[in-house]
Amino acid sequence: MTAPEHSRRRSMAAVMAATAVFGFVIGITPPMLGLALEAQGVSNTMIGLSGAMVALGLIVSSPLMPTAANRYGAVNVMLGCLVLTVLCLLAFGYSQDVMFGLPIRFFLGVAINGLFLISEAWINTIANEQTRGRLLGIYATVLAVTFAAGPPLVPLLGVTGWLPYLFCAGVAILAMVPLLSARGLAPDLHSGPPGGNIFRYVFRVPTIMGAIALIALIDFSVFGLLPVYGIKIGFDITTATWMLTAVAVGNVVMQIPIGMLADRMNRYGVLFLCGAVGLAGSFALPFVVDIPYILWPLLFVWGGMGYGLYTVALVLMGERYKGSELVAVNATSSLMWGVGGIIGPWVGGVSMDAAGPHGLLFMVAIACACFLVMAGIRHPHVVGLGKP
Repeated sequence: MTAPEHSRRRSMAAVMAATAVFGFVIGITPPMLGLALEAQGVSNTMIGLSGAMVALGLIVSSPLMPTAANRYGAVNVMLGCLVLTVLCLLAFGYSQDVMFGLPIRFFLGVAINGLFLISEAWINTIANEQTRGRLLGIYATVLAVTFAAGPPLVPLLGVTGWLPYLFCAGVAILAMVPLLSARGLAPDLHSGPPGGNIFRYVFRVPTIMGAIALIALIDFSVFGLLPVYGIKIGFDITTATWMLTAVAVGNVVMQIPIGMLADRMNRYGVLFLCGAVGLAGSFALPFVVDIPYILWPLLFVWGGMGYGLYTVALVLMGERYKGSELVAVNATSSLMWGVGGIIGPWVGGVSMDAAGPHGLLFMVAIACACFLVMAGIRHPHVVGLGKP
């Protein structure tokens, strides 16, 4: 194996390790902590607010991460974020009290944001235009696999005491090994035109940022509240968490095909298609919860196509931006992920308290509809999927 190829593999291992921790933490902590709070009798609104603190951490830290990566080095920042992740997880082992958990979940959001933002920019520097969709589909699949790995572990590990949180902390510690091996291999993420104020990209590429905000809203609300939804409609805890697993498995299986589709067809059209399936699935689910042979495939497709919003948005960012601008637009995507993450659990919890458990799905449907209207106005050609 040549030295450049060996270095590329070490870089890929580092990126995927950081991504895996982000995905695993986002996948396991919302249902784990959500069910712990549900068992204490905490309201759906308060459970949603607790989950939104992670997203607030994303928002607050996003403008700071590009500067930190430039000053201290990408790998050093990622290692520091892993250490903070471990400390937050151990704090949850000490106590799952809702008020104690609010600031801890905020700092957990800060920690995983560094992993998310830097790995997202790093992977786009490895990809080329011919294979960008496929490679980023693989990257998104790693995220999806680690999302999917979390919920099935919840019934096995439990939601209280030290065991579940020691296990999660151990996963984060293992990820430090490939990152230490990749010291000095991080690409120059500050070449090219200066990125400038990250907020300007919200207006430069609103469809991409809207897609990021939408998938964050879906992810944070569904991963935090879908198990609670399942219990509210009469499922036991195992079946309720398996609902989330079906969504996550759809994420895993469908991202590489969606990425390959984005290499061959109109990428904004694929983005629109993902949003349309999200809308249709959200409306359909309340009517099929008692029909298993429809419910489980629908959860699979709904989750996979919904998460495709992130895959295609990431492809579009890498296609359009490089160097410092790529880091800046990735920081903006983290910011929008935080915005969607705050709105989703909070509004989802309020909707469930106000309209019953199905309020969660109707909230997601309304969000998908708003995105489709905006995308349709800005890109009227998206009704067709022909190559642009």
